[in-house]
Amino acid sequence: MLITINYLEKNIEKTGEREVNSRCESIQKENDNLKEEIQRLKSLLNTDNSNSGIPTSKTPIGKNKRIPNSREKTGEKIGGQTRYQKHKLEKFHDEELTDSSYYEV
Repeated sequence: MLITINYLEKNIEKTGEREVNSRCESIQKENDNLKEEIQRLKSLLNTDNSNSGIPTSKTPIGKNKRIPNSREKTGEKIGGQTRYQKHKLEKFHDEELTDSSYYEV
């Protein structure tokens, strides 16, 4: 009789421990899922034109517009630089013209 009582006490402890562990695991999984959901919702709130495909014209009022510009400043004057040769299209010579069309208005 004493042996069966010891056996039952050990089984009760093991079953209680298993049940507590399974409940802890389920609570931990639910907690992890809720943390992921919170991160997803926070990322939705923090979207703007710098981290999504939203154009700068759709930036909410009160947020600074961030217009990307990868150009580095050189300190030179704006416009064509004098050290570069100018390129332009030349007129066709009369000998190069093969067709001509005239339109009346």
